[in-house]
Amino acid sequence: MTTALKYGVLCGLLTCFWMISEYLMGLHNEHFDIGQYTEAFALLIPAVTVYLALKELRDISPSRATFSRLVGAGIFMISIAGVIIASFFLVYNHHINPSWQQTIFAKQAATFFSSGATIQDMAAAAESYHFYTQDSTQFIIIFGLVFITGLFFSLIYSLKLKRRRFAR
Repeated sequence: MTTALKYGVLCGLLTCFWMISEYLMGLHNEHFDIGQYTEAFALLIPAVTVYLALKELRDISPSRATFSRLVGAGIFMISIAGVIIASFFLVYNHHINPSWQQTIFAKQAATFFSSGATIQDMAAAAESYHFYTQDSTQFIIIFGLVFITGLFFSLIYSLKLKRRRFAR
């Protein structure tokens, strides 16, 4: 198994484990106020796994670890993680916690109405909500967010790791 593949699978599985842990602690259904912050900590998973993967690649073959190869490996790695995470998200939505999105929408609707929204405003919000909760849309959004996050970390770490090598 290549380094990028290994860390891509690791990143994907750790993120899925994180999501299940949040669910088991009630952060997706009962304690939204806390859950919205713990989700941010999940960014540590791709941050650490991308760094470890790129560092390992650089250490294995320093002469071949160009900036573009490191970024390419990071993109491949995070693409693998993105497919795992986005696929798991669909399973989560349908089989593990199928009511969580409706619960979120109900809470948002209550806030929306209390702020003076009209029935027409609520109907437009419900239509938008329906679009964003479709499986294909969610897969694309989750994969895209994971990809952009991983691309960011890949660019930063590739630049940093190349500078360290030249500084030696």
